[in-house]
Order: sequence, then structure tokens, then C-alpha cells
Amino acid sequence: MPNVFNQNPMILDTVWTAGTIPAGLSGLTSWQDFSLIKWVNPTAAGDECKLTDINSNVLFDEFAVAAHQDVVLWDAAANGGHKYSFKKGQWLLVTLTAGGKLYLWR
Repeated sequence: MPNVFNQNPMILDTVWTAGTIPAGLSGLTSWQDFSLIKWVNPTAAGDECKLTDINSNVLFDEFAVAAHQDVVLWDAAANGGHKYSFKKGQWLLVTLTAGGKLYLWR
């Protein structure tokens, strides 16, 4: 399944680079705010999910502790109700070890 940007939750399973930012994330001025970011169903312990900005600054770098155990990267409920904001077209999913999908709820 290719990345799906136009629904809630956004579902990602394919990485990209600064030179290949998907059209669904284009535009430099708007922000995307997410209340929950969760890596669902990673395949094995040690699998990695990494997001950076376009300047290679790490935003999230998480590793699965067990096969098929979801990993929460951000939860607004656990962070005082604050959503996590990405500048549209300025962030990258650079690593998503084979298996699992990244879900981002607005």
C-alpha cells in the first residue's frame, strides 16, 4: 500500500528523502498538527522508525521492543493536550524497517 496523506489517520509505509518529498506533503507555509503518532505492528524487536526534518535533525527515532507491539511516538493526552506539529513539506520519514505502518491522527 502506498502512503495515504489525505485521510485521518494518515498512514505511511514508504520512506522518502528531501529530494523526493511526496506531493501530498508539498507546500511550505502550512502546518500539520497531530494528536497521536503511532507505529503500528512493527515486525520484529529492533526494527526502527525514524523521522527527521529536511535538515536531517532527528524528530523521532524509535525502536520496536518486541514483534507486533505498537510504539507510540507522540500522544497529546500524555503531553498536556499539545499536538505535535510538522511544517508541511519539511519533514521526512527516513527509516521504517520492513513491516508495520506509521499512523498519524490529526
